[in-house]
Amino acid sequence: MRVSNDALTMGGRTVRVHVDNVPVVDNFTFLGPNEVPATASFDITWTSFGKMQHYRPQSTDPTDPTNFAAQFRFATATGSFSASESGFSLTASGATSAGIFGEMGTERNGSFLSE
Repeated sequence: MRVSNDALTMGGRTVRVHVDNVPVVDNFTFLGPNEVPATASFDITWTSFGKMQHYRPQSTDPTDPTNFAAQFRFATATGSFSASESGFSLTASGATSAGIFGEMGTERNGSFLSE
């Protein structure tokens, strides 16, 4: 889904995406005929830590997945999510990627790689 530019805030080593009551479609069966209008809200914050890791292109072949340059730090994401439709709602909060995996950084690939 497309979100407004003001849903994203960045500062230092933190990035946050916050969206309220975005219209979505609930479907009772994957790609099934029972579509119900619903809304969803989420708030996710990524916080990076540690030393910057630098990646250099491993190939000049544009179809090779190693043909990118990047700078990443490890990151932890935390967030909450809620969704509702007529007669049903779901809320989850306190979810975190701590102890699993997360990265935050910048990457260049494709035509931007040579710039």
